[in-house]
Amino acid sequence: MIDDIYSHHVLNGIVANTVEEEGIEVEVGRTLLDSNGDIDSECAVILKPDDYYSTRVMARPPKSVDNVVVTHDGDSYRVYVIELKSTKKVGRLSRAEIHEKFLTVVERFFSEDFPEIFMRDFDLADLALWLVCDPFGMKGKGVSQEVFDRKVKSCGLDAYASMKPLSYKGKLRMIKPMLPPPVIEKHGCFTAPA
Repeated sequence: MIDDIYSHHVLNGIVANTVEEEGIEVEVGRTLLDSNGDIDSECAVILKPDDYYSTRVMARPPKSVDNVVVTHDGDSYRVYVIELKSTKKVGRLSRAEIHEKFLTVVERFFSEDFPEIFMRDFDLADLALWLVCDPFGMKGKGVSQEVFDRKVKSCGLDAYASMKPLSYKGKLRMIKPMLPPPVIEKHGCFTAPA
């Protein structure tokens, strides 16, 4: 599947080397890098679906998340759908707009625009829907994901947990706010050490 993405005549045009925007990032871990420190094209690919929709000739292009990361480990794949937000205020994180961006990728990008890649038969080990943000200014201050999660619950940002989950290939997931930078590895993900 990853080889097919790299060789696809449209998708190869939206391949990226990093998951980063306006100082907010997701780190690609060492198990997904080659000996030169670049993305190992045999086990990972980063796509920018927002670039796909932005460059298409459309009167009203749909809103889309910033990145989709696909990793391969043995016989299974993991798919990370990621929106990066640099805002310092919770009120600027519009739930409806963010939900729409994730919905565009799951229902349109995967199912309608590129079903030959994303709807074919493959073992999906995990699906993650991440809103990577730092509206509390916690990044780099030694705060753990658990502390971030408690703060999220106390301020209303946990409203994503009450929204209808999104489904892809039998996996139902909620959008999860994540403290930057979470780290994606071949066998899954973890939050960066505080």
